[in-house]
Amino acid sequence: MADNGGAEFLPPAAQAGSSRTSARLQRNDPLRGGKWVLYEGGIRVPFVISGPGIPAGSQSDVPVVGYDLLPTLAELAGYPEALPSTLDGGSIVPVLDDGHGEVRRPQPALFHHREAGGYLHSAVRMGDYKLIKFWKKNYAWGPRSELYNLAEDVGEATDLAGQMPEKVRQMEQVLADYLESIDAELLNRIR
Repeated sequence: MADNGGAEFLPPAAQAGSSRTSARLQRNDPLRGGKWVLYEGGIRVPFVISGPGIPAGSQSDVPVVGYDLLPTLAELAGYPEALPSTLDGGSIVPVLDDGHGEVRRPQPALFHHREAGGYLHSAVRMGDYKLIKFWKKNYAWGPRSELYNLAEDVGEATDLAGQMPEKVRQMEQVLADYLESIDAELLNRIR
């Protein structure tokens, strides 16, 4: 597994923005963005596992994250103790069994955060929906949220925030509750 998606452009460019608005060759197509942002091109990476009981050449589209590794390895190793309740991840062993299992995590969503050069933003994924929250004025835009249905729009080309304000509020609240629960330093930076 990798820690982030590839560079957005060939050759790489030190700029943020949308691959959907550029005529330049895009490395992560059909995914939007690259390693500098929390669009799918920046956070969706290949993850390969081989082992007993895993059919060769099989594939799963169940979302997993790096913080699922510790609970997974603990379960596979038969670790007898309960893991700390402060862990965000869950074991992916049910997914390894048939490619369709459920990862049970303490939180109802997957969370990602990014800050580089003042480009402060967070993403929360719940089921097929993903919300990206831009916290401060960045480049040409101010604070805002974008909402995407990844099942229908993996390239994040259609922002649904204006059409689904209640879903935006719900996901913003899940993100805010999570940040409060972990006493995130981010909260001090955005207040």
